Amino acid sequence: MFSIETKTEEKETLGTEREPKVLIIRDIKKIEDQKKITRNKGLLMAIVQGRWRKVESTLEQDKAAATEAINSDCNTVLHIAVGIGHNFLVNEIVRHS
Repeated sequence: MFSIETKTEEKETLGTEREPKVLIIRDIKKIEDQKKITRNKGLLMAIVQGRWRKVESTLEQDKAAATEAINSDCNTVLHIAVGIGHNFLVNEIVRHS
């Protein structure tokens, strides 16, 4: 059986009550990483399905997504589009960059 320990940091407020500090730096990093994983899954599916509007929308929202590795093989959006043979997407991604 597994046990999970949770820790919260507390800070004093003006009154006598204590307020738990829910998000600390490592938690924020985990959230950011999770957002990237979610973004990358969506990008990967959009590329595989040849959905340029979805790819374009994601690249507009997050400029770093164009050059970051989006899978475990460290491939970028462009690498994946080339590998699948989606020439239209390849041209649009290059034009977008």
